[in-house]
Amino acid sequence: MTDTEQKEKEFVIERTFNAKKEEVWNAFTQAKQLCKWWGPKEGVITDAELDFRVGGYFHYSIHLPDKRVIWGKFAYHEIKPIDHIVYVDSFSDEKGNIVRAPFSALFPLEILNVLTLAETEGKTTLTLRGGPIRASEEEIKFFEGICDSMHQGFSGMFDVLDDYLKAPKQDVKSEPHKTTTITLTKQFNRSCEKVFDAWLDPKRAGKWLFATQEGEMQKVEINPRVGGSFAIIEKRGEQIAEHRGTYLIIERPTKLKFSFGGPGFPDTYVTIELTSKNNGCELMLTHEGVWAQYAQKTREGWMGILENLAVTLEN
Repeated sequence: MTDTEQKEKEFVIERTFNAKKEEVWNAFTQAKQLCKWWGPKEGVITDAELDFRVGGYFHYSIHLPDKRVIWGKFAYHEIKPIDHIVYVDSFSDEKGNIVRAPFSALFPLEILNVLTLAETEGKTTLTLRGGPIRASEEEIKFFEGICDSMHQGFSGMFDVLDDYLKAPKQDVKSEPHKTTTITLTKQFNRSCEKVFDAWLDPKRAGKWLFATQEGEMQKVEINPRVGGSFAIIEKRGEQIAEHRGTYLIIERPTKLKFSFGGPGFPDTYVTIELTSKNNGCELMLTHEGVWAQYAQKTREGWMGILENLAVTLEN
């Protein structure tokens, strides 16, 4: 039996949704939608990175009510839009390395899944088949023993997906949100190079960029290149504040531009321009595409962030 062959005993679950096949497909293949329903009913996905292509992956974390955090990962092996997906599902650590399941060391490290969709009269039937690969006989036996429990877990998760698919979606023909542009400036007693570098250094950025006094920083990832991305995630009480974007322009030490967004909000664009002035540096921040109703709050937020930057640079 080859590495990618499944064992004779496999997990199978089928569910019919009152939705078109494309809608169900999108719920599995678009990060913002997948995060709305994937995982245990009581869990919340707070970190997610999706690269949906053959050879790509979905890497995510789920926060549970008892404060445990579980990481998981899909590795995509075959994709046929909008009919089926073949992927390997595993538990992982924060860096994406495959690890043992938190509930048992006997659960197989890798499960090969085949997801198929079929539409009939506007309803879509989803069939998911999964089985261990590269597993020991002991692991296979354990897997077979918990299939009933897995069926219960997936049924609950598909209940959430069903509710999500039934929920009214925003009418694409409705009037779009009015947007505005915010511009503000600040003087720093440091060189443009030092101010510029503070935006792209993960250790420094975690101290001031989107950081609050009452919050607990969970993740700071920065890939400082054009086309690279950043993710800064902070826990604030019971809420998770997630900030993500992609670098569009990096011209040290004078100009930095990046897209900027979070769950439920479209991307906006932030430009940082630096000019040497009065033995220091003048920073001008321009934030385009801000929803008008949040303009004042956004401005105040950036003012606080730049003040935190100034304090960080002094230390």
